[in-house]
Amino acid sequence: MQSANFLALHKPNIPIPLSAAASRGDQILNARSFEKQGYSYVIEEETLTVDILLEAIRKSMLTGKIIDRQWRRAIRWILFRRFYSSLK
Repeated sequence: MQSANFLALHKPNIPIPLSAAASRGDQILNARSFEKQGYSYVIEEETLTVDILLEAIRKSMLTGKIIDRQWRRAIRWILFRRFYSSLK
């Protein structure tokens, strides 16, 4: 689903736009615009880590806008992968 669809449906999201080096920069501009409207928490592609993603999900959930099964499943999957990779 494109960001405009999330915005039209008032669905919170965490976009990770392509860097300016990999795109025209329009993804970054759109993501920042949606973030200003309160529906997005933007993570720059260059700074993306598991910790940053988990923090973004946590902050989004604290706003009360993201509380559903899909996000809970995503968090469990990320934590499972992190735990599994720590066993290697």
